[in-house]
Amino acid sequence: MTLACDSSDSALADLRNRFDEQGFVILPKLLAPEQLAALRADVAAVFSARADVSNHGRGRESLDETLQWLFENDFEGYLGAAKLCNHLISLHRLGTSDELVESLKMLGLEFPAICARPLMWFHSRRLAKTERYHRLPAHQEWSNMQGSLDGAVAWLPLVEVSPEMGRLQVIPGSHRDGLLPFAPDDEADYPLALSRDAVREEDFVEVEVPLGSVLFFSSFLVHRSGTNTTDRTRLTVNFRYNNALESSFVERSFINPFSYAAPEKLIHPDFPGPGRSKD
Repeated sequence: MTLACDSSDSALADLRNRFDEQGFVILPKLLAPEQLAALRADVAAVFSARADVSNHGRGRESLDETLQWLFENDFEGYLGAAKLCNHLISLHRLGTSDELVESLKMLGLEFPAICARPLMWFHSRRLAKTERYHRLPAHQEWSNMQGSLDGAVAWLPLVEVSPEMGRLQVIPGSHRDGLLPFAPDDEADYPLALSRDAVREEDFVEVEVPLGSVLFFSSFLVHRSGTNTTDRTRLTVNFRYNNALESSFVERSFINPFSYAAPEKLIHPDFPGPGRSKD
């Protein structure tokens, strides 16, 4: 379901109605190519910096090759680089851009507020120790957000995602069913996975989100990853938002389940030494 960005009152009303009924909409060409190119360049720079250190300055041919080389030969470095990418200034700048914020307001979030830091996903069978790092099962974002009842997610690809790379799959209208039961601990690799009895396979539809477009969906919408059968990395990001004026969110004192704390002890107790810190 792709909607043209028309600012007329009737078009905005149609956009809002579709979002309310289906639980998701796609806004085409919302982001400029240079915005995404700058973010991809930052991601490549982070992984290349680590690869240069762990591979003695011998770089890889492409980002895909760099990711796979680090995963296989320097997993700690790969994991650290992947985590750092969630804190890139270019990523956070995108999440607070006028394009995303104004779109959220059009969809009914009167006062959008960031729920948690952005998430960047590197989905590839060659970058996964278990299935959850390759293909997320059916789940709802509200189960980890737990914020406003009208919370929303902005999801977008950083590369063109072909059908073979496993496009996102959603169940239209599932946001109206509220929070669904989780799978038993022994049934799924992902702790927030939904029970198999809670969803029907035939209800899932594949969503095509072209590069530069953004998928907005309700935090209650049931969705899952497709299966990436290629050797390319499906690089995507999502941003999660609450509505600071939603009544239940206000009544629950703007609850936020995410915990941010500094370590009690130095992670590397002997670093840096006097010479290194002086330098």
